[in-house]
Amino acid sequence: MTTVDELKNKIASANKAYRSGNPVMSDQAWDDLLETLQKQISKDDFNIFRDSLHEVKGKVKHPFIMGSLDKLKAEEPAEVKKFIKEHCRILNVSAKVDGISCRLHYENEKLVSASTRGDGTFGEDLTDKIKFVKWIPLTLPESHIMGDSIDIRGELVILKSDFEKMTGFANGRNAVAGIMGRKDWNPEDIKNASSIANTIHGNQVP
Repeated sequence: MTTVDELKNKIASANKAYRSGNPVMSDQAWDDLLETLQKQISKDDFNIFRDSLHEVKGKVKHPFIMGSLDKLKAEEPAEVKKFIKEHCRILNVSAKVDGISCRLHYENEKLVSASTRGDGTFGEDLTDKIKFVKWIPLTLPESHIMGDSIDIRGELVILKSDFEKMTGFANGRNAVAGIMGRKDWNPEDIKNASSIANTIHGNQVP
């Protein structure tokens, strides 16, 4: 039987390969390893380990905690009902978008910085790269409702039409993680990425 340390090492090694754009296993195999580990250690220890997988190079501190998604299974309806009862007053359902989480920060309607989710507290600085990503406005319409400081959370993805132009990646998720995580990056590669916004945080102007 694989030990906890062996599982962690295997997961960490696969994570490093994935973030460099050279995955060594399928997404399903990755999920299976995480699920196996989750059954063998406490919830707190699992969350600490999972957050440690998010590499932080150029550190950017988020103004709020950027939580990660957790999974609920249709085969466990009691858990789904429990989650909805405890956490959802209004339930919005959308299609799953498979990419990397990103936060855009605007001051006085102008984009000033961007970063990955990272460990939820600190993320990796993407400011220099983000202006080449599609569907990201460098300037927002004036808004007295949201305030002069606005953060937009969303997902960076590779659309199928853009992925068809690329080589060397197993799927769009691997591609966007690879091109956004490179130290020696190419603007032409990043132009294949698109942004899909899902949440707006703002501080209202008096």
